[in-house]
Amino acid sequence: MAGTPQVEEPNPWLAAALRARVGDSGDPSRIAEELVSIVAEVQAALAPVLGSRGFALIYRRGLYLSASLRPMLASTPDQALQDAPATPDFDALRALIAQHDRGDAMASATALLQTIHDLLVTLVGLSLTDRLLGSVRANHSSGSPAPDGPS
Repeated sequence: MAGTPQVEEPNPWLAAALRARVGDSGDPSRIAEELVSIVAEVQAALAPVLGSRGFALIYRRGLYLSASLRPMLASTPDQALQDAPATPDFDALRALIAQHDRGDAMASATALLQTIHDLLVTLVGLSLTDRLLGSVRANHSSGSPAPDGPS
């Protein structure tokens, strides 16, 4: 499998959650902060099921498949994932996203969220992915209309 896993329909709620939390802010640092917050919530939802290393591997694969974020992989050697349960370096993600302009920061953040979702769907199916990420979805739909369908 060379590219991003193909899921029949994109997952609009993660991107919508990011847009809702960022609002009208043109600040890439805000985009980075909100992305890290969402990814940390995804980690909290998945770690009890996949373990911290399982989440770290999905996260790392998501970075690899997101071309604009691939440079982060150089800062985390493969050996680190094999030696101990890995804790993703969200500070590196925050810094990398923050250095982009608003459009590129939002595109990179959205691509990473979609890729993580697609990887999960490929591994465990859409129904289980939706159940696993239900708490993340609830956290982001309570303050605004639920982005269940196309906008």
